Amino acid sequence: MQEKDISQKMLEQFNDVFSDIVNVLLFNGENVVDENSLLDTPTTSMLKIDGSVYSQDRDVAKYWQHSRINIALFGFENQTVPDKLMPLRVISYDGTEYGRQTKKRYRYKTKYPVITLVLYLGYKKRWNYPLNILDIVKVDDRLKPFVNDYKINLFEIAYLDEEKTALFKSDFRILVDYLHQLRTNNSYNPKDYTIKHINELLTLMSVMTGDKRFEDSINEANEKEAKYMCEVLDIIENRGIEKGLEKGLEKRSEFLKALKEEHRAKIQQMVDMRIKANQVRNEISSIGNLVERNREIARDIEENLEDKEKQLENLRMDEEGIKEGIVSRNREVTSLTMRKNSLNHDINVEKSKVAERKKAYEKNLERREEVLDKLNQLAGRKYELDLRLAKFDTQLENLKNRIWDEFEISYQEAVELRDDDISISSAIKENREVKSKIKSLGDINIGAIKEYDEVKTRYEFLKEQRKDIQLSISQLEDIIGEMDDIIKERFKNSFDSIGEYFEEIFTEFFGGGSAKLEIDNIEDPMNSTIDITAQPPGKQLRNINLLSGGEKTMTAIALMFAVLKTKPTPCCILDEVEAALDDNNIHIFANYLKKFENIQFTLITHQKTTMEHADVMYGVTMPERGISKIFSLNMGDELPAG
Repeated sequence: MQEKDISQKMLEQFNDVFSDIVNVLLFNGENVVDENSLLDTPTTSMLKIDGSVYSQDRDVAKYWQHSRINIALFGFENQTVPDKLMPLRVISYDGTEYGRQTKKRYRYKTKYPVITLVLYLGYKKRWNYPLNILDIVKVDDRLKPFVNDYKINLFEIAYLDEEKTALFKSDFRILVDYLHQLRTNNSYNPKDYTIKHINELLTLMSVMTGDKRFEDSINEANEKEAKYMCEVLDIIENRGIEKGLEKGLEKRSEFLKALKEEHRAKIQQMVDMRIKANQVRNEISSIGNLVERNREIARDIEENLEDKEKQLENLRMDEEGIKEGIVSRNREVTSLTMRKNSLNHDINVEKSKVAERKKAYEKNLERREEVLDKLNQLAGRKYELDLRLAKFDTQLENLKNRIWDEFEISYQEAVELRDDDISISSAIKENREVKSKIKSLGDINIGAIKEYDEVKTRYEFLKEQRKDIQLSISQLEDIIGEMDDIIKERFKNSFDSIGEYFEEIFTEFFGGGSAKLEIDNIEDPMNSTIDITAQPPGKQLRNINLLSGGEKTMTAIALMFAVLKTKPTPCCILDEVEAALDDNNIHIFANYLKKFENIQFTLITHQKTTMEHADVMYGVTMPERGISKIFSLNMGDELPAG
C-alpha cells in the first residue's frame, strides 16, 4: 500500500499532471489553472492533541498563485480502497491550513480557500461509504441545526465516462484508461498516448499491476526513447520472448544430452549381450557331442551361467551408478574449487586494498606530524627572532642617544659622515691634519679614545647582528610564502566545496534555480572580493544585493549551511536568522536543520513556527517585579501552570 502511495505521488507531483487533474475534474478540461502558477508546499503539518504534537501528511499539495498571492491551495488524497472515515481525515487537513491563516503573521494577508480532491483509484467496487460528516457522526436531532456539515470532493477515476477521460492531456490519462479497461474488460489494451514522464509512469504501472516487467523495462524504454505505451508493451513482450527462447534452448540441450547418454548405454548393453551369446554358442558347439551323457553337467552349467549373467548385470548396474556418482562428485569438487579460487582471489584483492589504505594512512600521519613539527619549530624560531629584534631595537635607540649626548650629532648625520671608500694616503693626511688640530686644542682626553674603541666594537657587533636579522627576515619571508601557498590551496578546496554545497542547498530551498560563489582573483584569494549570485526559479541570475529581503535571507542561510557541511562544528548558535521569513520558508529552514545530526543548534527566535520544530524550548519569565526566572519545556510536555 505504501509503495502505491509513493508511486502515485511521484507522478502527481509534476505541475503538468497536477494542473491537468484539477482542470478536468473541476473545470471540465478548461485551462483555468496554469502549471506555471503552481508552487510546491510542504505536505507535513503539525497537530497538537491532548498536549502532544502529531504530524499529518497530505499525499500532494500545491499553492495556486498569481503574483505571489495565493488564490487557493489544492490537495490530493489517493485511495485504492474505500475509507469510511475519509471526511474526518480531509477536514483535519483543511482545518490545519485554515488555522495557519489565522496566525498573527498572516492575519492581515488575503485569505484563500483550501480544496481537497479525493482520487479513488479502485476499480473492483464502488465507493459506498459516507461523503460527509453527518453520515458518520451520530448527532442528536436537537443538535443537527447547530452542527456544520462537511462534504468531501470524491472522484471515482475508474468510473469516469469516455468523454471525461478524453479531456486529460497529461500522462494521468494513461492511468485513467488503464483503470477503465480493467473495470470494463478485465484486461488492458494500450492506446497511442504520448508518454512524458516515462520513469514515474512505468513505476506506477508496475506497482498497480504487480507486473515487475514494467519497472524492469524502464532503462530499455529510455534508451529506445519510447513515447507510447504500445512501444513499452512491445519491449516487455520482446523481453519475455527472449527469456522464453533461452529457457527452451536450455531444456532442449538437456533433453538431447539425456537421449545421447541413454542411447550410449543401450548400445553398450547390446554389445555385451552379443559377446555373451557368442560365448554360449561356442560352449554349446564344443559340448554338442556330450549333451546326452552330461545333461546334468550342462544343466548345472546353464544354471551357473544364468547366475553369472545376473551377477554380471548387477555389477554392471553398480558400475554405472558408481560412475555417475564419481561424475557428480567431480562436478561438485570442480565447482567448489572454482569458488574457493574466486574467494581466495577476492580475499587477496581486499588484503592488497587494505594494505594500500593502511600505508597511505600511515604516510599521511607521518606527513601530518612532520608538518606540525615544522610549524612548531617555525613558531618558536619566530618568537626568538621577535625577542632579538626587540632587543636590537632597544640597543640601537640607546646608541642613537649616546651619539647625540657625546658628539651632538644625530644618527642620520653619523651615517652620512661614514666613508668606506676613503684611501689610505688621504686618510693618513687627514689624520695628520686632525692630529695637528688636536695639538692646537691642548691636552688629549684619553677617555674619548677608549669610548671610541667601545663604540666601534659595539658598532661592529651591531653590524653582524643586523646581517643576522636580515637573514632571519629572509627565512621568515620564505616560510610565510610557503604558508601562503598552503593557505591558498586549503582556501581553494574549502571554497570549491562550499560552492558545491551552496548550489545544492539553494536549489533544495527554492525548489529549483541556481546559485554560485565567484572570486575576483583566484591567484590572490585573501585580497579578493567574493560575489554571491543567485537565480530563484523564474528569475534572472543576479547579485544577492538585488534580491528581496526573504530571498536574501534564504540565500544567506543556504550559504551558512554549506559552510557547516564543509566544516561541521559541535554546536551552533543562531540569533533570529529566520526573522524575515514566512511560515513556508521557516518550515524549509527548520526541516533542513534536522539533517545535521552531529550539530547541536541553539536558536534565538520569536517565530512560533520555528518553535514548533524545536526539541526543547528555553524562556525567561518575570513572576515578580524585578525577578527573572528561566524555564525549559520539552515539546512533548504539557505547559506548566501559571
